[in-house]
Amino acid sequence: MTRPGPTLVEASQLNHGLVIAGHGRHVWVETPDGRKVICHPRGKKSQTVVGDRVLWQSTQDEGTIEKVLPRKNLLYRQDEMRTKSFAANLDQVLVLVAAEPDFSQDQMARALIACHAQSIAPLLVVNKSDLGAAFALAWQRLEPYRQMGENTLGLSLKSGAGLDELGAQLKGKTTLILGPSGAGKSTIARALAARLGLEYLDTGAMYRGVTFAALRHGLLLDDIEAVASLARSVVLEVSDAGVFVDGVDATAAIRTAEVTSAVSKVAANSGVRTEMRDRQQQWATERDGGVVEGRDIGSV
Repeated sequence: MTRPGPTLVEASQLNHGLVIAGHGRHVWVETPDGRKVICHPRGKKSQTVVGDRVLWQSTQDEGTIEKVLPRKNLLYRQDEMRTKSFAANLDQVLVLVAAEPDFSQDQMARALIACHAQSIAPLLVVNKSDLGAAFALAWQRLEPYRQMGENTLGLSLKSGAGLDELGAQLKGKTTLILGPSGAGKSTIARALAARLGLEYLDTGAMYRGVTFAALRHGLLLDDIEAVASLARSVVLEVSDAGVFVDGVDATAAIRTAEVTSAVSKVAANSGVRTEMRDRQQQWATERDGGVVEGRDIGSV
């Protein structure tokens, strides 16, 4: 049985807001006057996703989501086991791939199907146009999509070629960026932060920092409590200056094969995730916002 929405009298006493980030069962809601409030769902399970327009009730310094307003669309992924929702009320989805590493056309096709099923316009972008022959081959692989009328764009985030055209495509639109590792999602997020004059936080680097610390201390990654305890005590500094773990410059070390192969196990630790989400919320609160990039922000 679904819980009935607020009555007309109740609704008039609620606040309007836009969900701009999700951290587990907590979400950040932006009010019409630009304030940002941490809100919790009414009940045990959160039904909100990034992009939702909601009615919420103030509870001291936080809030409670009372109703999700009707959506114009909802982007989600479904398999045999479950359905995972990503974002709502989108104008377009930017599917970002690169000339290198090689990209999966099966994944691209699934993204396009999901977009068109919800009447969301896809934008296919190929990064690393500076790679010459590799880019030409990747660009040719998109020819069938162009023949179907899909919007495609080539650019180089390294040289800046094509960024002005991309900016024009993004201007005034609510856009979700999808793409595999190495395509340039973090680079786009950094460029966006610079243009907006905001600070940038790479949440993936936080998990890599915890992984680096666990390996450095010789912890068994299967020891869930020991790794979670370390996550709660480790001193992490993640900024444009680099990544420092307990005062040690780990900027390069967190990108090694050893850390890369181990980070997924650390990130799956619920205690680690809780601690990292709390730190991300604190980071955003202290700065009154910012550009926060990573899977924690809307999909967990």
